[in-house]
Amino acid sequence: MVIWEVAAFQGRLYFINSFTDMCAIDFTSSKDHPVFHYFEAHKVDFPEGMCFGAAWLLDCDDQLFLVDVSFVGVDPHDIGAIRVHKMDFSSSSSTPSNNPPRWHSVRDIGDAVFLLEDTGLATPCQASLHGLKGNQVYFMKNFVEDDADLCVFDLESECQEITRVHHLDGLLLHRRPFWIVPPS
Repeated sequence: MVIWEVAAFQGRLYFINSFTDMCAIDFTSSKDHPVFHYFEAHKVDFPEGMCFGAAWLLDCDDQLFLVDVSFVGVDPHDIGAIRVHKMDFSSSSSTPSNNPPRWHSVRDIGDAVFLLEDTGLATPCQASLHGLKGNQVYFMKNFVEDDADLCVFDLESECQEITRVHHLDGLLLHRRPFWIVPPS
């Protein structure tokens, strides 16, 4: 099994297991081996006209978030939607027959920016501490190739700004760009 979307949240590692369920790995409940807690949590549907994309899980202010970038048709160069969802655990309980946790769309993440990395990892950053505008999502638009274009998506206005990071056509990058985040 390859795990793409993973986040450390409340002492557990969470990942999307399938279109209908997630898993939380608890390393503290047993001395011998980790405990896998599978639970129903339906993956967010693609917007109309879109059938694939990329997703990231992350913890911000003790909340579990999912960021998804969806593409128009099957063209990874044509971003059709960038959305942020927050997991609502309040509807769930310990019995499986009750309502499972659900993703809810959000358009406000406050003074945070989400930095998304191309291998499925993501981290939040406090915008005001670093001179950034909050409520934005940053990622490198290199879904097919290392073109190193920076995409900044504003959740409130739903506008994306693509910035060319380099101006050298045919540049072969020996290492993909990555985020350096100061300690919090």
